[in-house]
Amino acid sequence: MIAEGLLLSTDGEELVDGRPLGHGAAAIKIVLVVKPEAYLWRPNPPISLMRDALNETIAWPIDRLHLLDLPTADESTKKTH
Repeated sequence: MIAEGLLLSTDGEELVDGRPLGHGAAAIKIVLVVKPEAYLWRPNPPISLMRDALNETIAWPIDRLHLLDLPTADESTKKTH
């Protein structure tokens, strides 16, 4: 694992750093960096390493994502009997 982030979009027309994502890419907001020296898939100076991407939105290949199912706000507040 290189980082953790929030999946924002997989729309190929979505702009990240002024460029469309294109086919097979996702917009990700980086919230935790695990490997700070890892190179970004699509660098945009001055952001070229993962350490530079913390709290930024970056493009990342969909086939390199590991998605987690997280409970929605409604599910996390439901009470069980």
